[in-house]
Amino acid sequence: MRLELAIGAVAALGAIGAAATAGPAIVASPEWEAVPTAEDYGAYHPATTAQVLEARVTMECSVTTAGTLERCRILSEEPAGQGFGEATLRLSTKFRMRLSTREGGSVAGARVRVPVRWTTQ
Repeated sequence: MRLELAIGAVAALGAIGAAATAGPAIVASPEWEAVPTAEDYGAYHPATTAQVLEARVTMECSVTTAGTLERCRILSEEPAGQGFGEATLRLSTKFRMRLSTREGGSVAGARVRVPVRWTTQ
């Protein structure tokens, strides 16, 4: 079994972009101090009944003042119903962001969208 991680963020307004409506900023280009290891993925991989070779999940979380993620929610999960969304939420405790952007802005209180790809081979 091989587990692979694809980490990124989705936004179109720069390093920290403000939405057109009021609300927390979205970190467009997160810089990670810590990400889940292959062992973490193995520990959290759902026990599925179907033979799933790849799953893609996007979660959105708030960034704490310590750079950890909280109040995460699943935006998309493919395939649905196989446990990868829940596994990704549990895996969220393994992520930690740098506390500031390259431009010096704080990420605390912002939102970040994290796409995660699970693969098994």
